[in-house]
Amino acid sequence: MATIVVVEDQPDNLKLITALLTMKGHRVIGLMSGGAPGATLLAEQPPPALVLLDIQLPGRDGYSVLAM
Repeated sequence: MATIVVVEDQPDNLKLITALLTMKGHRVIGLMSGGAPGATLLAEQPPPALVLLDIQLPGRDGYSVLAM
């Protein structure tokens, strides 16, 4: 199936989304923030099929992560 990156700072939300997507057969990469390690994953080749990005992240909002 697809590789999906989930950026979510709430551990319970990240766990739930990861579980649901994994049950459907997707490869899920879960990130707690949009910092440097996350930016590296988003630049992977081939890129992920989908990025689910929380807009209200601590320290750096989702809009600035998206602009990278």
